[in-house]
Amino acid sequence: MRRTARKYALQVLYSLDLNPEPDAALGSTVTEKVQGDDLAFAESLIQTVRDHLSDIDAVISAHLRKWSLGQLNVVDKCILRIGTAEMLFPPAEKTDKGVIINEAVLMAREFGGENSYRFINGILNAVAEEHQL
Repeated sequence: MRRTARKYALQVLYSLDLNPEPDAALGSTVTEKVQGDDLAFAESLIQTVRDHLSDIDAVISAHLRKWSLGQLNVVDKCILRIGTAEMLFPPAEKTDKGVIINEAVLMAREFGGENSYRFINGILNAVAEEHQL
């Protein structure tokens, strides 16, 4: 299931944000278990975020008001990175922007702060509009 793959990607990117030098313990910190096509999808998302991090962060930063990327909590930042990456650098099978935004909002409701979902929704909608998706 793609939702589980996105949660897995979130947990890996969160761990890498806190500890950029991954170690063997990384796998033990991830609670979402994925296999097969979902694992390939999750790994593709993770790699896309890592490969295009400066571009993704620049796009997100352009839509932040009264905040800088460094001021965001790590969960929100990682969710925004995943959503932006999936919209701007889609894997082989492109996903509708509405699905991407909805999945990001659901992750924000589950893992983010009280109003994270509203913030994530607004930023990702602005990114989609800017890039005419």
